[in-house]
Amino acid sequence: MTLTPTMVRGGVKSNSVPESITLTCDVRSLPFQDEAYVRGQLDKALELCERALAVFARRDDRLGIGDGYRVMGIIKTQQKLYDEAENLFRESIVANE
Repeated sequence: MTLTPTMVRGGVKSNSVPESITLTCDVRSLPFQDEAYVRGQLDKALELCERALAVFARRDDRLGIGDGYRVMGIIKTQQKLYDEAENLFRESIVANE
C-alpha cells in the first residue's frame, strides 16, 4: 500500500496561517488489501507518529514535531477526519514558526 499526498490548497498569502487547507492523497492498495486493512495500516502509522512526537518533544526538536503533526494530518485526511486533520496541520505550522 502507498499513500502519497498529491495536492494541497489553502491560504491567501505566504506570511499567515491559513484558515483551512485541503489535502488530497492518492492511496494505492493491492487486491488483497481491503478497506479494513488500509484503515488498520493508517491507525498503525498514527501510533508511530505519536511515539515519534514524544521523542521529538523530549529533544525539543521543533522541526521533527512539525513534521510529525503534518504526517498525522495527512493520515487523518485520508481517514476523512477533516477537522482533526486541520487541527494537526495548524499544530505543524505553530511548531515551525
